[in-house]
Amino acid sequence: MIAGAVMGVFLLLLGQFLVVNEPTRFYMNAAEKLEGQVINFYDEFPETRLTSTQYIPIFATITLEIDNFTSLEKAVLLINGREVTDFREKQVTAKVLSSDVLAVDGTFYDHEIYFRILSTSENVAEPRVDHLFRVRGDIVTIGKVQLI
Repeated sequence: MIAGAVMGVFLLLLGQFLVVNEPTRFYMNAAEKLEGQVINFYDEFPETRLTSTQYIPIFATITLEIDNFTSLEKAVLLINGREVTDFREKQVTAKVLSSDVLAVDGTFYDHEIYFRILSTSENVAEPRVDHLFRVRGDIVTIGKVQLI
């Protein structure tokens, strides 16, 4: 019993010594590792954003489909300039927020590729379902997402 208490006090003092020692404090303190880094919680978890006190999420989904091919591995869906997914499958569904800018990167291909907005969530005003657009060796902007 006494040996356990002495061991506990010894471990407590050792831990305190390590925390004040500069080289080991960095590894023992999670807050110091994050200091100076910008962490945007809403970019990592957009579904947690709220429009009002009614707790209505402000994200939506948009499904795009390749119209004249079944698979294009090098064609990429871009949201706000960032690669989100490729078109290995004929259809892709992406989670979007209001004012996100959608684009398709088809710079790898020299031939015409047609894409169609196959479906959207109920709360999407733009882009509209069945909107057809052509990509031929370039990046084509579909438009800015507008939610209702």
